[in-house]
Amino acid sequence: MSAPKSSSPIQPPSDSPYAPPPPPVSCTRLAIIASFWAVILLGVPYWWQSTSTLRLPLPENRIEAWTGREVAFPVEIVLAPGPDPPPVGDWDIFAGEVQALLAGKEREVAQAEEGELRLNWRVLVAETPEGRASQLHPNSYTVRLTSTPYPEITSHTVSQRGLHLALPTLAPPAQTLASHLHALIHPPPPSLRTAKYASHYRLVFSLMNQDAAAEEGGRVRDWEIEGAVEAYLAPLLTQLRTAHNLTIESQIVHYAPLSFSPKPLNSSVDGVEGFVVEPDELKVFVNSGEWSLASAVTTDPVLHLILYIPASYNSPLHIRSEDGSLAPSASFLLPQFGGVTLVHPSPHTRTLTAAQLRRPMQQIRTQLLTLLGVPSLPTITLSPSSPSSSSAGTLSGFSLDALLRLRTHANIGEARGTLGSVVKVVRQIREMRVGGDVRGQVEGALGELELAVRALDWGGLEEAVRHSARALELAEKAFFNPGMLALLYFPDEHKYAVYTPLFGPVAVPLVLALVREGRAWRDRRRRRRENGGKEE
Repeated sequence: MSAPKSSSPIQPPSDSPYAPPPPPVSCTRLAIIASFWAVILLGVPYWWQSTSTLRLPLPENRIEAWTGREVAFPVEIVLAPGPDPPPVGDWDIFAGEVQALLAGKEREVAQAEEGELRLNWRVLVAETPEGRASQLHPNSYTVRLTSTPYPEITSHTVSQRGLHLALPTLAPPAQTLASHLHALIHPPPPSLRTAKYASHYRLVFSLMNQDAAAEEGGRVRDWEIEGAVEAYLAPLLTQLRTAHNLTIESQIVHYAPLSFSPKPLNSSVDGVEGFVVEPDELKVFVNSGEWSLASAVTTDPVLHLILYIPASYNSPLHIRSEDGSLAPSASFLLPQFGGVTLVHPSPHTRTLTAAQLRRPMQQIRTQLLTLLGVPSLPTITLSPSSPSSSSAGTLSGFSLDALLRLRTHANIGEARGTLGSVVKVVRQIREMRVGGDVRGQVEGALGELELAVRALDWGGLEEAVRHSARALELAEKAFFNPGMLALLYFPDEHKYAVYTPLFGPVAVPLVLALVREGRAWRDRRRRRRENGGKEE
């Protein structure tokens, strides 16, 4: 006999008045979900404030105004008739003609190359034979004009800031004078050999023996470099300190081999015996891999001034020029790096005295002026009766002023270009931080640029160089600020990659719980509507 089958209880229809009531709503679950969302909603403003990027406004209008601003360097010329003045007629009209010709030359230079240094010429006539004693521009130049040279004055005589010029009677005097003044005062553009401007340079004087151990009794062991620098370079370095802060070091290296073997000379062809360094070998003459050229730990640019003593088996050592002939001077320049001067002391020399270093120091002086971008004077001879600037080891006022103008112009151009780059980068990267330090550096750079221009207006070239160098320094600090530089390599995709694994696992269950509660609320509302608004 089989057991009776069990049957499930009969459930009344859901619309029946006898249907069981729906499960009660859990207030605890709703409170928990609401508390989570309340914490999130209350914490979002704090999270947004704490993670937002500080972006202080930059003076973009002032920077854009500087981008298209032209800076002119005022130059004042005072014409003074000499003992035998040229027949120029009215001197005031003559000064106006010279000024117009100089202004035309400046326009030609500006049209030939954009961004070139521009001079604002002003030509006056001396009130007295000695020159204008009052209201002189600090960097004005006095030009004494004669019709013919006389014994103590050559055709062109230049002093610190004075020029004695003999104008030929056949050529137009205004054009001749304008050509000479423009060539003398307007500096040429810096060459590629010139080192990049820096307010601080470290000059390292190195005495290099190719192979001191191979010499009998050794080679040069010491040199009177301090006395040589004091005797032959001190006046020049004192003048250059108006544009640069120079620090001097010296060292002696007893083993500095070459990375190539110099070729022997053919005495029947070259006329001398010895060895030669070819033009293509000059580029690898400095063996940086084996030479000890390191100086003290510093961030300042270093200019290496090397005196190289070849070994006896490579002596005498000559340098071949590009045209195939032997160079008259045993020295060569390494662009933006330094210079090398070959020295051939006698076999038994152990110490190079200051007198023996006189000729190498003259070569080093020329190399240093080229590396620092000091413009050389055009073909103007010095009066035998006046002290020669070159023989005294100093620069004329014309050369020094030209250097200061070049450096000021370069600093202003680089500073405003760097400030424009700062604005461009900040605009492109919206999440880049711009703190108070960056804005302060940008505003400081703009202030220094204004001070540089004001200094130029009253002729303070030394002040203009200092302010322009400070402006460039502040602009570079703002561009390379650590807070800004880091975000150049941190795009928005990295931020998404950090936040998604953190908030994704937390947000999914909270959103699903909210959706489920929303559906349950919707069902309860639908049932109330179907029951005529009665509570179930």
